[in-house]
Amino acid sequence: MKILAADDLSAVLSIVGVHGRAEPLNVELPASSTKGDLVARTPDGIVHVEFVKDPTPNFDQRMVDYRLRLRRRDRHTALSQYVLVLRDVPVPDHYTDPGPDLHSCTWTVVHLHRLDPDALLTSPPTTAAVAVLARGTPTQRAAILTAAADLITARTDSDRRTLLLGAAATLASIVLPRATITTVLEEAAMPVPVRDTPLGRELYEEGVQAGMQVCRQVCRQVSIKQSCA
Repeated sequence: MKILAADDLSAVLSIVGVHGRAEPLNVELPASSTKGDLVARTPDGIVHVEFVKDPTPNFDQRMVDYRLRLRRRDRHTALSQYVLVLRDVPVPDHYTDPGPDLHSCTWTVVHLHRLDPDALLTSPPTTAAVAVLARGTPTQRAAILTAAADLITARTDSDRRTLLLGAAATLASIVLPRATITTVLEEAAMPVPVRDTPLGRELYEEGVQAGMQVCRQVCRQVSIKQSCA
């Protein structure tokens, strides 16, 4: 998602409902090495977006922490917070302090699995890369990934095409089997070798590790047999 935001910031912000011109800001928050996923300035103020795939403990407190650190950097500009949920998992949309001096903080949660995939496919190519995570059955999502791959292929140059298809394949692995993703990319209008994507590199590394493990087991067995002899 950070790759997509770097490719087209306005397109990614449009998914959570922020439209118009935007410029990226430093994601490193003051007084720590903490970094938000996406921080941008728009005509209406500062926007902070977190991308979530899996539930994490104390996520609501983290959102409050992000807000306070951003406030240390800029006390006066309007600040809006969003969470873009990449798969069907529960994510809180507020925090209320249980102490006597109540502190409440809210943010907007956008669930990708509830969005219309057609809307993402008719937007800039960057949003097509996330369309597979939108509403649909596994069969429909495979078709959506095919449409996204064809759209990205038709509307981008070679370097950007590889980047966006790689992001699309990586995001698709959240909801689709890898075999399906590989088939879709190989059958795209302009096929992209899966090995050139982040997902492909991950598969390659897994294969190398599995091969080394088998090699170690064989070597141990040979060593044991030689010792016995």
